[in-house]
Order: sequence, then structure tokens, then C-alpha cells
Amino acid sequence: MLRFGESTSLGSFLFVQMTRKPAAPFLEFLSGLILLVGFGVAFLLLWFVTLVLLAGLLYAGLSVVTNWSVVARIGFSFFAALVILKAVALVGAVFDVIPESWVATNRKTKATSTLPPGERR
Repeated sequence: MLRFGESTSLGSFLFVQMTRKPAAPFLEFLSGLILLVGFGVAFLLLWFVTLVLLAGLLYAGLSVVTNWSVVARIGFSFFAALVILKAVALVGAVFDVIPESWVATNRKTKATSTLPPGERR
């Protein structure tokens, strides 16, 4: 039932919704925290799966090449996989810090200029 002065139009409904204060700012904080933790857990699971796959490949290679015990092969393969992933992360971080113009090998391709067409520096 409509009260006096109320409208059924979408515009008035949206205006009322935009001017209303959030019902529970704590719930918004909690949902943001859950998303942050959830994506963190998903990232760690993805990293762990990569670690296990790389360690499995190293274990298979060690099984063919060496005559070590199973425990030594498993331990060394996980340690080597961890070192490899950390080295890849370090190389990625270093190349993220170094400007692209310093490592560009092809000098023929230039970055697009922000100057208007026809202007030179």
C-alpha cells in the first residue's frame, strides 16, 4: 500500500536507495575480509599445486637418473622445486622493477608517444 507522497517509479526507488545509509557497515567489512582471505587461500593453493607438480617432475627425473632412496628423492625434489619457484619469483620481481626500456632488445619498435600527431620533442 502506498503512503501519501510515495511514488512507484524506478527513479524514486533508486533515489531512496542511494540516500539510505548502509544497514550494516560491519557486514560490508566482513564480506571484504572474507574475499581477501578467500583469494589468499586460492593463491596459496595454486602455488602449492605448482610446487607439487614441479616436484613430481623432478622426482620422476631423479628416479630415472639416480639410485637414491625414495625419501631422499622426495626430499630433494621438493627442495629443488621450492628453490626453482623462488628463483622464478625473484626474476619476475626484478623484471617488474626494471623499466621496460632498459631491457628492450629491439630498438626499431618504440613505445607509443603521448604527444598529439605531428608534434615532436
